[in-house]
Amino acid sequence: MRRNYDYPMKANAGKADVRNTTPESDLPLTTTECKQAFQNEDKAKRTAELVIANKELAFQNEEKAKRVAELVIANEEKAKRAAELVLSEIKAANAEKLKISLMETIAIARELVELRDPYTAGHEKHVGDLAKAIAAQMGFDDIRQE
Repeated sequence: MRRNYDYPMKANAGKADVRNTTPESDLPLTTTECKQAFQNEDKAKRTAELVIANKELAFQNEEKAKRVAELVIANEEKAKRAAELVLSEIKAANAEKLKISLMETIAIARELVELRDPYTAGHEKHVGDLAKAIAAQMGFDDIRQE
């Protein structure tokens, strides 16, 4: 039995047979279209590479920012320790100056007493030396002996 759609119908006699045409995508590409297709493919690959490189650079920037923050904190701590060290050195220098001033004041007071009473001259110094020797025998450190 013969089917109507196997052959062109008389109603379609003036029109092209649609069944025998090939879609446009099946047609061979021209040289220009081939070049464009390759360029588009290359651009897509390069874009993908750039996206990956950009993500890597963003990650590196984040890591560097973290490191900078750590270094800032470390720098602040170092500056604080340096300031504390300078302050302690100033305090030690001032303490030493104060100690020297105290010893000079005691020496001046002793000399004034000796000037007033020449009979007991040197007595205060001998008493101080004996007190220091007793403190040494008792095991006191140099600071306590003075």
